[in-house]
Amino acid sequence: MNKFIRVLLTISILSISACSSSGNQSLKSETQATLQTKLIKNKTSKSDVVRAFGSPTSVTSKNDGGDIYLYEMNNGKINPLTYVPVVGFFAGNTTTESRTLSITFNKNDTVNTWSFSSEDRKSENGIAN
Repeated sequence: MNKFIRVLLTISILSISACSSSGNQSLKSETQATLQTKLIKNKTSKSDVVRAFGSPTSVTSKNDGGDIYLYEMNNGKINPLTYVPVVGFFAGNTTTESRTLSITFNKNDTVNTWSFSSEDRKSENGIAN
């Protein structure tokens, strides 16, 4: 019986994975290079952008008649060992990935400028890390 409980506990711990996702997941695989082929100044339209990335997280109207579309993505994952008593104290960690894409359109509704930032981070919570 004791062996059964250990196996069950091990399976339970390994199956627990605390994950969270928010924002536009289409940014997950984007890089500076892939965006350069998709976002061409004075050519790529708003509808092209929405077709490629979906609805923006936010839209800001500028006084010159243009708009700024902001796309954001955030994903986080907690190592299941973090939840194990005593073990988590030594080996716990979390990983996060973030992407932000800001696209400025001119008054003709085509891309004027854009910027992209990408960050992948691992936070070591345990003292053994």
